[in-house]
Amino acid sequence: MSKLTINFQPFYNAIGKALESSLEEFIQEEIIPVTPKDKGKLRESIKLKKVNNFHYIIYCEDTTDYGKYVHEMPNDITNWTTAGTGNKFIERPVYSKNTVIWNKMRTKLSLSMKGNVSVSNTHSNALNMYSGVM
Repeated sequence: MSKLTINFQPFYNAIGKALESSLEEFIQEEIIPVTPKDKGKLRESIKLKKVNNFHYIIYCEDTTDYGKYVHEMPNDITNWTTAGTGNKFIERPVYSKNTVIWNKMRTKLSLSMKGNVSVSNTHSNALNMYSGVM
């Protein structure tokens, strides 16, 4: 009886790198622009924390809870200093534009696997299946 061993570790590594890179870009392109800006400290405080290869947290690094306070302020009675910004500045983009993350990830994963393993329609369909889950 012959034995076949398949090492999926490079694929898992590629997925982890694609996810982290996609989330970092998403923060810069989708979250920062809708984050209220007075002096810019709140925008600078938005961070990505890696819990493990496939679990990340986007949060405001703030010891005074200011980020949490501003995130939860009501839009209808708040005069935001920068046009196009408002409350729920982390939550809104993540829920309304999560497909951006998955599309970035799919592109990065496809590029990282060139020459090693092609990302087939099966892999793309698997990513699409989870694109609604965040």
